[in-house]
Amino acid sequence: MAKKRSTSTAAGLDARMETLRSVVGEINKEFKQSVASLAHDGLRGDVQGFVPTGLLMLDLMLHGGVPLGRMIEISGRPGMGKSTLAAHILANCQKMGGTAIVLDSENSWTTERVRDLGLDASALIQFEANTVEEGFSLINATLQKLERLQTKGEEKPPVIIIWDTIAASPCARDIDPDKAGTAMDKPRAIHIGIKKIYNTLRDSRASLVFINQIITRMSSFGGPTDETPGGWGIKFGVSQQIRLGTVAQGKIVVAGELVGNVIRARITKNKIPGERAKDFEARIPLLFDGGFNDDIANLMFLAEGQTMSGSSSKKLGGDCDQLQKGKAGIYSAVFNEEELKFRVLGFPAVLDMHDGMREWLIEMVKERFLKPVKPIVEVTSSEIS
Repeated sequence: MAKKRSTSTAAGLDARMETLRSVVGEINKEFKQSVASLAHDGLRGDVQGFVPTGLLMLDLMLHGGVPLGRMIEISGRPGMGKSTLAAHILANCQKMGGTAIVLDSENSWTTERVRDLGLDASALIQFEANTVEEGFSLINATLQKLERLQTKGEEKPPVIIIWDTIAASPCARDIDPDKAGTAMDKPRAIHIGIKKIYNTLRDSRASLVFINQIITRMSSFGGPTDETPGGWGIKFGVSQQIRLGTVAQGKIVVAGELVGNVIRARITKNKIPGERAKDFEARIPLLFDGGFNDDIANLMFLAEGQTMSGSSSKKLGGDCDQLQKGKAGIYSAVFNEEELKFRVLGFPAVLDMHDGMREWLIEMVKERFLKPVKPIVEVTSSEIS
């Protein structure tokens, strides 16, 4: 009897699937285009791939990196490395054979700077958009042209578009002296532009990265609050939000000279599925000459660890026997049974000199990233049974 019920159930499912296929076909025929499909090959919101940020811990927190087909926001106060992080993302996109695009509304990107950060300026497309509306139109038109040039049957290369900054881009009414604008004109223009670009980004395997500022608003309830400008369109439209901030006593000084700062990176929104350590803020060195340094960030994570937000007892990292921080800023590493000693800024050179050491470091970070260290509790003799 069980066998008959199983056969009957399978036949029912086949009939149901045939009905669904028929409905989808009739809908597409009625609308004269493919507006409906069965999701057996995946849903429309499935991520089509990632472009790494170049920072391992940040990629782990983002569940893979910058997701293709989506929008993300990077925000922070001035000097936090927002544009620098964006340049690292563009450089990685180019390394993957993709297209790098920047809309620089502040005219702050220079050839020398992007080259220092590993970006090929000669292959970088730059937009000159006078308004928010024009910026979205340029993005749409460019992605559609790239789509037409794509060879059928081949995987589409990734596209990363950086808008730096959306806060500095005016809307059309802002620069029209004959029109009286309101405070809602720009948020409305951004909201409309975002709604129109969803499908284009997905079809082109493209990611739009908004660089945004942070403003402080005075409130009668609870005092001042920090938020990003641009309205709710950005907040709802982006799949991920990265907030960059300062770290107390985070200055990097060498021989009495300030050479960089330690920046904290926090994920305030993430709609991409995956595991991550909650309440963790990755601390990443930002060197004035070379940008963010992933090697040093991984060293600090494994050798020193970091207490998680709101906890004085739990931390991530810092439990690595092979990497230790000694006195006078001297670190030590045991690799292939050899003990190496170095200062923090010399660590990337040490990795370059030893084959396989960088891969060894990366695997240790991945292993420990989602494993908070349990607090050590002193046990007295009276508690031992």
